Amino acid sequence: MKNMSGPRVLCVVVSLSDCDRTVESVKQQTCPVSKLVIANKEFPQLRYAGERAGMAMRNALTEEQLDKFSHILRVDGDTILPKNFVEESLKLKADLVGCGGYAQLLKTSTFKDLFDNMYPVDFAEDTVLTETVIRSPHHSYSKYVVKPITPAPKKYPPSSWIKNGEFRYKIGMSFLLTCLSFRDRRSSTLVGFNSILIIMGFLRAKIAANAA
Repeated sequence: MKNMSGPRVLCVVVSLSDCDRTVESVKQQTCPVSKLVIANKEFPQLRYAGERAGMAMRNALTEEQLDKFSHILRVDGDTILPKNFVEESLKLKADLVGCGGYAQLLKTSTFKDLFDNMYPVDFAEDTVLTETVIRSPHHSYSKYVVKPITPAPKKYPPSSWIKNGEFRYKIGMSFLLTCLSFRDRRSSTLVGFNSILIIMGFLRAKIAANAA
């Protein structure tokens, strides 16, 4: 598991249930990770899954000495990594590699620069992470799609999509980028009515900010 030379990767598997297959896929990487942490604490006070995942990540990372690692690998507990995921991601030399929250490889230095070593706890924590890196003129992003073992539930309450739109405005996404991003989302349900709800949330947050 330990990698004594070259990149030093801290892997955090976020899971609220069995994640044995995920852990095994991490252990089989052609470029071994330096340390593997399982973040599986529940947070019943948090309503959305993204918020719970973000809090699990935050708690796990605050317990680690991040300066000992060159990269942070965040993996959902329902995802099986290709054996060469870490190796191929490192070759891209981007500050962030991945797509959505299923599997993301982030440079520790970038995490410190953009987030002050504090993982975002938001409804769309994976979007916050990705869009913050994309919008930074000094950092780079490379897309790498890894699909989960089982698709995530497709039915969410309308309020969750409105919340998604509010967070997009909060992190500084433009209205145009918000609309264009629908075609790149991992869930095909982000079209039609759900997209309208996201736009409603975005505009509501913008109006509230202008009125403040």
